[in-house]
Amino acid sequence: MQALQLSCACVLYLLLVADFFNDVFEKHALSYSVWTVIAGFILLPSVFINKLSRISWMSMFSVFSLIIVFCTVIGYGISQNHSWHWRMPLSSASGFPVAWSIILFSFVCHPYLPGIEENMKTPEHFNKVMNFSFVIATVIKVMFGCTAWLTFKDETQQEISENLPPGALQNTANSFLCLNGLLSYVLPAFTLFSIIHKARFSCIPGCYEDDKIRFSCQEKLLVYGLRSLFVILTVLVAVLLPEFSLLMALIGSVSGVCLTLIFPCMFHTILNFTKLSPRVYVTNMVIVCVGVLSGGLGFLFSVIALVKVNMT
Repeated sequence: MQALQLSCACVLYLLLVADFFNDVFEKHALSYSVWTVIAGFILLPSVFINKLSRISWMSMFSVFSLIIVFCTVIGYGISQNHSWHWRMPLSSASGFPVAWSIILFSFVCHPYLPGIEENMKTPEHFNKVMNFSFVIATVIKVMFGCTAWLTFKDETQQEISENLPPGALQNTANSFLCLNGLLSYVLPAFTLFSIIHKARFSCIPGCYEDDKIRFSCQEKLLVYGLRSLFVILTVLVAVLLPEFSLLMALIGSVSGVCLTLIFPCMFHTILNFTKLSPRVYVTNMVIVCVGVLSGGLGFLFSVIALVKVNMT
């Protein structure tokens, strides 16, 4: 499940980069698929990054990029507050499960948490850091979503920067979104390689050199070749499924629901079955049922939406 989540995160970052090229060079006679392939070639050198310290710097700059995009959209939205009104339908019956899956996908960070806690100088502060981070992320997402909903209404695009007026403002936001995609791609890829490395599969060598593993030239070729193959596979998926939001909803309805709702409650119940009070047990089971129901509906309506898009 974590591998699926991380792989699809790489695909989404790839789509962000491809969208930027497609918008900036829209007058050129290149299809969206070609720009996706070009974005894949640009991201290909990321397979040679082996140190977490370099990824931390890249992640920091990617966060700065998102902050600039956030401030740009919020600032523009506030400047258009004269057009805000609340008389709009919230969602359709088929749209809510898709939106719910997207929300869950955006909160999935579980594959990164073990590595973060492992590398913290004070791991005892991990819970406080996570609580603070999720609160801040929730506030930002609510502000971002409400501003877009009030400003752009039913015309809101998959990438919110597409709704900004053409010109310097939109180009700036798109540029920083592209930078975010370029800098963020390596983190889920590195995490996925680390999971494979720790699994110690007998059919493939370890993904990184350490005190116990030293690569020969042939093994290095094999390791970097497999990493390059992964990038190629993400490009292929992005070409076949270029709908950013629907792909996010599709994966969110599977891995997002499992990692955020079903698995935590289910494993908490199994590991502490004899210690749980009836109230906690019932609460866990209700959350699991909600997760299964919402995930199933989200997956169904996401597939239907993808089929409709591909048929038009």
